[in-house]
Formats: sequence, structure tokens, C-alpha cells
Amino acid sequence: MKPNDVRALGRSMLAVRQVMAREVMLSAVQALGQSDLTLVQFGCLMVLSDGAVRTVGAVSEALGRSMSATSRLLDQLVRRELIERAEDPNDRRSRRVTISAAGRRFMVNIMRRRARAELRLLEHLDEAERAVALRGLELLREAALRAAAANKEEA
Repeated sequence: MKPNDVRALGRSMLAVRQVMAREVMLSAVQALGQSDLTLVQFGCLMVLSDGAVRTVGAVSEALGRSMSATSRLLDQLVRRELIERAEDPNDRRSRRVTISAAGRRFMVNIMRRRARAELRLLEHLDEAERAVALRGLELLREAALRAAAANKEEA
């Protein structure tokens, strides 16, 4: 991709993100307000939303927080039954965490709100423009899947 194309794409993506971020953040704040979750707790659920089992250290690293702060955060989410924590069968000193069924339901609700916000933005396009936007989103989805697979291989 040519440097000018990269810059133009970056500007376009930024403009879209600014509009969408407002809608998405407002809907997330509304949903979080109903649940009394903090943004950091929500971030933790986002880290765990792929269903993988992680160590407390891995969650701590992903969030950029200390182990003690992450442990307290996880305690709060366990009490709310949004995540599950168990002893590592190979190392009793280590704990593993994963999102619970209730946590998955919560995240699905948030993602549905986000999708509604994004769809409201697409309402401002005509049919031909929506078809182009849909193709672009499909390409971004494919790129995201490839990036996720590459990240798993690196881990």
C-alpha cells in the first residue's frame, strides 16, 4: 500500500471511529451503569471474552496492572459470578481464570448494543454504499481473524 493510501485510510478510519466510539461508549456506559461495572472490570471481561483460560499473571499483563490490583479485580468479578477462578492442576500456587456463562451473556448484551449503534451509522448510507461498506467490513473481519490466528501462533 502506498504511503498516501495508508494516510488516507488512517484518516477515514479515525473519522469513523470517532463517530462510532461515541455511540459505542455511550451504549457501553449505559449498560455498565446498569450493572455497576467499572471500565477496568469491563476491560478484564473483554480480555477473557474469547473463552480462553488464563493465569492471573496473563490477565495482569494484558490489562497493564499489577498482580495485586488484578487479583482484587478478579475477586470482584468472581463475587459477581462473571468469571470463574480455579487452581491450576499442574501448579497449586497458580490460579486460572475464565469468563463464566453469566459473563458471556453480559458480553453478548454489550456486543448487541454495539452492533445496534453501528447499524444506526449504516442507516445514513444508500443501498449501494451499504453494499460497499459491508464488503469492507467482511474484509476487515477476515483480516481480524488472520491477525488473531497469528497472535495465537506467537503466544
